[in-house]
Amino acid sequence: HNVYIKWVDTCLSVQQPDVKGDPGILQPCDSSKMWEIVSTPCGQYYLKTSDTDQTLHWTHGNQGQKARGERATLYPCMTGDYGNCKWRFVKLHKDKDEYLIQTSGEENYLIAPHEGKASATVDHCDYSNPEPKCVWKVGLTFTSWEFPKSLTEHNVYIKW
Repeated sequence: HNVYIKWVDTCLSVQQPDVKGDPGILQPCDSSKMWEIVSTPCGQYYLKTSDTDQTLHWTHGNQGQKARGERATLYPCMTGDYGNCKWRFVKLHKDKDEYLIQTSGEENYLIAPHEGKASATVDHCDYSNPEPKCVWKVGLTFTSWEFPKSLTEHNVYIKW
């Protein structure tokens, strides 16, 4: 499924979707800002640019606290089984379509650019009371910020 990943009034994007190392940034939402969600055998997901084989990962493959602050950039992750390339969606509230995007098997999350940073990073977020920079919306269109029903039917994206 191709989806938009929205933060406030902008969408997660990259400048050059076919260039390894291009950072995740925020830009005005338009049809070129879609991501393909690709499932992995372990029940997590790749966030792939919609028209290339590049996926979002956190730089250098650091794990745990060492990963905090690392930039989220593109990498051809689907060529191997890289832990720093997989994500899962954690729903914050039953009645709102707001999510944390969690790194594979860790307590780190995708963070919107903030405090002078130009690109998205990974860092810790308090699940019970996340800062706005941690909260994302996912949708099929600009006007419907509802997680795709075909994906939620399998309960693979939602943790309450």
